[in-house]
Formats: sequence, C-alpha cells, structure tokens
Amino acid sequence: MVMRKSLTLLLAVLFCLNLFAQQTKPSAGDGSKENPYQIGNAQELLWFAGKVNGTLEGEEKNVAACAELTDDIDLSEVCGEEIGSWHPIGIVNNSYAGIFDGKGYGIKNLYLEETSTEIIGQGFFGVTNSATISNLSILSGSVSSKGVNIGGVVGNGYQSTITNCHNYISVTGGKFTGGIVGYANSSYISKCHNEGRIKLFSDFGCGGICGATYGATLSYCYNIGEITGYSREGSLVGSHEK
Repeated sequence: MVMRKSLTLLLAVLFCLNLFAQQTKPSAGDGSKENPYQIGNAQELLWFAGKVNGTLEGEEKNVAACAELTDDIDLSEVCGEEIGSWHPIGIVNNSYAGIFDGKGYGIKNLYLEETSTEIIGQGFFGVTNSATISNLSILSGSVSSKGVNIGGVVGNGYQSTITNCHNYISVTGGKFTGGIVGYANSSYISKCHNEGRIKLFSDFGCGGICGATYGATLSYCYNIGEITGYSREGSLVGSHEK
C-alpha cells in the first residue's frame, strides 16, 4: 500500500513537472492592450492561462492580460484523456478581465472533463468579468462538466463582450450549458454560432448559444447543433431573465 501511494505521488509530481516544462512565455507582446501577447502554440497558451490564473512560478498574476492568436492552436500536447483536463482561463474569484482576439483562428483538441458538481464556470474560458473575447472558434474536442455554468467558449460570463465566436464541439454540463456561454450575466453576445451538440446531466438550462442569460443581449447569433435537455432548453437560450 505504501509503495502504491509513493508511486502515485511520484507520477503526480512528474506530471506537474512535465506540465510546467511545457509552458513557454510568448516571444512577442507584453500583455497590455496596446501590445498583447502573440500566441502561436499550445505551450504559449498554457503559459498565458497560468499568467491569468496566477499559477506560474515566479510570475505575477495578471487577470487583465491581453492576447492574440497567430495560428490555430492544437491542445493535444497539454490536455487529453491520457494527459488530463484543460484548466480554464479565469476561475471563480479570479475572473478573466482582458481582451482576447482569436484573429479568426481556432482551438483544436480541447479536452475538459470535470466530475465535481461544485465547480462554477467551465469552458475554454472559465469565468470572465468585463472581458472582451472575439474572432475565436472551438474547432474540435469536448467539454464535459457536472458543475454549473458550462460553455464551449466561456463558462460564466459577467459584463463581458463576446463577438464572432463559434463552437463546433459537444458541450455537456450539469446546469446552464451553452455552446458559446453557459451563463451570461449582463453580457453582450453577437455574431456567434454553434454547431456542437449541447446536452445536460441535470434537468434544466441548455441552449445553442447560452444555457441561461440574465440581463444579457444577443444579436445576429444562430444555432444548428442538437440540443438535448429535460426542460428549459432552447435553440439559442435555455433560460432567460431580464
């Protein structure tokens, strides 16, 4: 038993060291609005997520860091069934507040698997507050979480602007699940569309664009993906409150 625990601990340490080794600071940009980080591969994106979430050793956290993609990003080197789950950019009490421009590029092989029902805000971005996210596609992979507020692009979006973003992957959530945003609170969402299958573990709140909205505005959005829920499901929005 002791040997098994030691082996498990060793594997966990090696995994963490390997993950840290994969993080590479972008060679261009400083994260400001005027000079955003230029991200062209999975290692740089992983570094950026760590910068926002405050998990980089020796680096100061910056929830308002700005970035642009310079190419499609394949995440298969940093997340997957055998590697582990993607850790969203921005989390509860550490919301992302920057400007992220996909520049028309997309994310491939996004893998997020979460079994806890206590987690709030899961997606490529987890929780945003006053962020601007634009021109981004989630091209392949899957998001599955039994938590609350689950989206392909953003899990929980508060006072954020999400424009010209597109989801092509299956998104499964516990409550309030959407192809673009799980729960949009006082946010503006425009020119977005979903083609992925959106489904629930629980009994309400799923939509092709948003699982639920509160004081949010949608314009020029559409869905052609399959919506599978038990109640409060809709092609665009599952549950809406003004």
